[in-house]
Amino acid sequence: MRHWFLKLLEKDSPHFFEVVLLFFLSLLSFIYSLLIRLRFFLYQAHLLKQESLSVPVVSVGNLNLGGTGKTPMVEFLSRLFIQRGKKVGILSRGYARKTNSSGIEKVEFDSSRSLRSQAEQWGDEPLLLSKHLPEVPIYVSKNRVAAGKEMLEKENVDLILLDDGFQHFRLKRDVDLVLLDPEKDLKGKVFPRGLLREPLSSLKRASLFCSKDKAVEGFVPASFFQIKPVSFIELVSGKKESVDFLKGKSVLLFSGIGRPQSFEQTCRHLGLVIKESVSFPDHHYFSVADQNELSQKALQHKVDCLVTTEKDAMRWEVLKDFSLPVYIVQISLVSEGLEKEPILSQL
Repeated sequence: MRHWFLKLLEKDSPHFFEVVLLFFLSLLSFIYSLLIRLRFFLYQAHLLKQESLSVPVVSVGNLNLGGTGKTPMVEFLSRLFIQRGKKVGILSRGYARKTNSSGIEKVEFDSSRSLRSQAEQWGDEPLLLSKHLPEVPIYVSKNRVAAGKEMLEKENVDLILLDDGFQHFRLKRDVDLVLLDPEKDLKGKVFPRGLLREPLSSLKRASLFCSKDKAVEGFVPASFFQIKPVSFIELVSGKKESVDFLKGKSVLLFSGIGRPQSFEQTCRHLGLVIKESVSFPDHHYFSVADQNELSQKALQHKVDCLVTTEKDAMRWEVLKDFSLPVYIVQISLVSEGLEKEPILSQL
């Protein structure tokens, strides 16, 4: 369904029925855009209350419904501020967690527990951040204000990173960092006619931008970022291999992320021979049936191994009878110019 929807949005010559559907989606998009603008106006007019925390808040967000690198950027900024002597905390909604979804919880990665059970409790992205940043307190809740206040009561932090916070108006922030993929975002349309969460005019709210491209049609932000593969990790053993370890190997890819095409492109650049790429919905929890299907496809294609993302690995339950190795592509975000931004240095 998702694949069909994306194809429809990108179609150059739609059929009559598709033209009618796109017109209907455009009407819904117009109404949705008005509601977004109305909601922001209500906060600006103080008819809806914004709340502050007693420490600086840096929001990391984007415009697109697909992934733009928010989680790697939160990790990058955490390390940057820690190097500058800050005591950092992270707030997250904990999207797609399955247990206690209305409460406030502190995320504490536990290597003795299965990754999937922890992802179900806290969400895959907070769990991944906790795995990489064990020294950083991470709280998840739909109510980021309440979670922030509880964090300040219980933790010694003097700066908070708000993950995926650009559309979360209720919590005031000192910096609104927006990640852009100009090729997609600047030409996109608002959902459901396109994949933008809100109109491009909302970028006026941003304190600064960080872009995946150096320049697109005259748009030249002050800082840029790239997400680079740094290693492969075998899922069961945790053994780390070099980034060229699977070069020339026959592989089956699988992922449940916002933009699987980006993952596929990364694997091609690493020299992997992709026999098939299986895409699941974003934040999908892999069932036994899913794993059996992937195992059958792998045997059918006679691949050397399966390859997935580190975020997907958080939602994978290791089966004893799964015969082929599964490798994770570990990534790292590198930035050009962001660490020199005055607005971040002043915090």
